[in-house]
Amino acid sequence: MEMSVNMVGVDKIVESLHAQGKAAGLTIKHLAWEVMADACNDMLRLSPPRTEGGGGWGKQKKMGEAAVASDLKALFEPQEVPGTVWFFNPATQKYYRRSASQKDRRILLAVPAGRVLEDHEIPTVHRMNLNRKGRVPRRPIVSFVHAKALKRYVKDIKTHVGKLKSGWLAAADYFCGKVGKQRKAPAWVVRHGEACSYKDTITDAGDGYLRADNLAPTAGAVRKDTLDFVMRTRQRDIDKWLPKRAEKIAARISAAETDATAVTA
Repeated sequence: MEMSVNMVGVDKIVESLHAQGKAAGLTIKHLAWEVMADACNDMLRLSPPRTEGGGGWGKQKKMGEAAVASDLKALFEPQEVPGTVWFFNPATQKYYRRSASQKDRRILLAVPAGRVLEDHEIPTVHRMNLNRKGRVPRRPIVSFVHAKALKRYVKDIKTHVGKLKSGWLAAADYFCGKVGKQRKAPAWVVRHGEACSYKDTITDAGDGYLRADNLAPTAGAVRKDTLDFVMRTRQRDIDKWLPKRAEKIAARISAAETDATAVTA
C-alpha cells in the first residue's frame, strides 16, 4: 500500500511568506516533510483495526482482538463441547459427534468432522484459510481441535494485533524526525516491526517526491478510500492551514535541525 503527497501550491505559500519576511529559512522541502509526517500519523491511526465514529487506541486494540477471536471461532470448533459425546467410525475413518442427551444414541446429530487436528497443525490450517487482508472468509470449512489448544492459540494470535499499523512506523519515524514532530502510535503497535519503505528525493525547490509504502503481508486490508481521505485532508491542510502554521513549523524544524547537529557534532 503506497502513499505519496501532492505538493501543488506549496511553492506559492513559501514565496508569499518570504515576501512578508516570515518563516525565514523555510523551504518547500520542509513543508513537504510536514505534510508527509501528518499523513503517516493519519495512516497509523486509520489503518485496521480502526473504529467507526471515533474511539481511541484502546478501543481499536479491543476491536482487533475481537475480530481475531471471531475469525478463529468460525474456523475452529473445540472437540470438547458440553452436552456432546464423540466416537470414531472405523468404516469411514472419521469422528462423529452427537448429543449426550439423545435417547437413541445411534442417531448422529452432527456431520462427519474428519479427524481432530493435532495442536501443532492449527497455525498451518489458519494460515491456509487467510485471505490477502489477513482475515478468514465467511463460511470456512470448520476444523475440530482440542479446546485447550484453541484457547492458547487465540491468546497468541491476539498479540499480533497492530502488525498492519506497524507497517507505517519506519516512514512515520523518518518524516516526523525531519520536522521535530512526535510519531503517534501505542505500545501494541510499536511492539511490531512490519516491513515499510520510504523515499525522500525532494529538494528545497520542490523537485522530487516523497513516498511511504506499507509492506506488511496484510496491507491489502487498508482501504483505498482511507488513503484517499488522508490525502484529501492533507491537501486541504496545504490550502487552508499550512500558511497559518508556517512560522511555528519553521521554528520547530529549526530546533530539530539544531538538535540533530548537536548530536552528530
